[in-house]
Amino acid sequence: MVAEVVERDVNGLEFIYENKDELAFEPDPNQLEPIEDEVND
Repeated sequence: MVAEVVERDVNGLEFIYENKDELAFEPDPNQLEPIEDEVND
């Protein structure tokens, strides 16, 4: 698996991040499909 993850924000725009902790903001969990944490660092 690749650590790079592609998600879509509430506007449908794609943003790529390698580490979820580096996100400038937390996306609304209600707007995203439930995902499991594959990497637990």
